[in-house]
Amino acid sequence: MPRRIFFVSLFLFFIIYFTAFISQLSIERSYTSVLTFHTCSTEAFRRQELRPYLYTSLIEETDSKDDWINRLTSLMLDSDFRPDSSFHIIQRNSFCQKFKPREYQFLKNCYQAIWKDLIFFPVSSDKIFFSNDWLKESGCNGNSSHQGTDLWGYLHYPGYFPVISCSDGTVIQSGWTADDGYQLLIQSPSGGFFYYSMLSSFERNWSRGNSVSAGDILGYMGNSRHIFSHAFKNELSCLHFGIFINDIQKQKVSVNPYWILRVIHKKIRNYTY
Repeated sequence: MPRRIFFVSLFLFFIIYFTAFISQLSIERSYTSVLTFHTCSTEAFRRQELRPYLYTSLIEETDSKDDWINRLTSLMLDSDFRPDSSFHIIQRNSFCQKFKPREYQFLKNCYQAIWKDLIFFPVSSDKIFFSNDWLKESGCNGNSSHQGTDLWGYLHYPGYFPVISCSDGTVIQSGWTADDGYQLLIQSPSGGFFYYSMLSSFERNWSRGNSVSAGDILGYMGNSRHIFSHAFKNELSCLHFGIFINDIQKQKVSVNPYWILRVIHKKIRNYTY
């Protein structure tokens, strides 16, 4: 009889343990449901809602840029991409790396492409204003749902404020278009694409393949989309600034530059002009 009780008790123990294990495994897997190879194409990710004080906290809490990008990825995952503190319990990160290591690495690479190479604010002045107008109607380039942020200068005439490169990189495209005026697309070493348009003129004759260093003058703020229209001759100088990454299918996806600009708005490269 005692022998039978022992085996029954042992059997019940294993049943309870197995049930608890399966339950815990299910909970852990549920934490990873938000992460797929298409997470970087969702609006939640594309908002890039990282407030300046959180950026500062992440930098101060880590020793290297690689570490802080990893912490950024973890923080965003743990807060459903809208963090209000840098002290979230980082547990989804370990689950994602355990069950979806390739998806996690791809997401981290996307954050790295956006954030790692940023050095300077894109205009050499503190007399610039901008708002969170990504995907909203905007007057700078005339699009009803534009894929960037419009920066405006306090002076009314174009050609005054230097537009500078936020990062090192390579010119991918340059020229003039009817929608965006004089424009440049620069790819940074980590794979981010930084778009500068509505320039009044270029600093030099940029060509595809040209190397760019962070802080180089690319051109000058203007309103070159309306270069042939007298109706806009008194319009404020404008820079349309966009940031793009490649998704899993190598298609460019825009992200919101607003919070990124908020983070780097004091990192101004000064020039005498």
